[in-house]
Amino acid sequence: MEKNLPPWKLIRSLPQHLNNGAVDRAVQSFVEDTEKYGQGINKIGLFNSTMQAVANACVLRHDGTGGDFWASIGDDGEIYAYALGKIVIDIDNRLTYWVTQGWIHPSIRHGNLKRGWGEIEKYARANLCHHLVNITDRNPRAYLRFLGPEWHTYSTILKKDLN
Repeated sequence: MEKNLPPWKLIRSLPQHLNNGAVDRAVQSFVEDTEKYGQGINKIGLFNSTMQAVANACVLRHDGTGGDFWASIGDDGEIYAYALGKIVIDIDNRLTYWVTQGWIHPSIRHGNLKRGWGEIEKYARANLCHHLVNITDRNPRAYLRFLGPEWHTYSTILKKDLN
């Protein structure tokens, strides 16, 4: 049976009912998923930088300048999905909401995911954003099919490894 995704919420401070280690477990699962797809990542570096981004959004800065941490937290206090994002000025000089990272628990990957994107889009519109951007390092065609026809490929990022 398919499990539905608990509601997405913008988290400004970590809730008391969050299970001890829930953020760590979610981020570790994200790191492991990323490694499965052969990205050649530094696992410790990715884990630490993600935890720092969560801390910036929820613990160190409560005014939103540290970015945003969105989470879908179940009644059991576990995180079933999360996204990191922030408002930036895009190259067309307009406010844009960039979702820089996201993860969904394997048990609900085929569940009701659009609700979370809807909450993020509503927030972006309320904050005068003209664009919503999702960064992905996997094949974008699957995301484009899921997100819908109003989404399109925005850019291609080229990278050279120096080591």
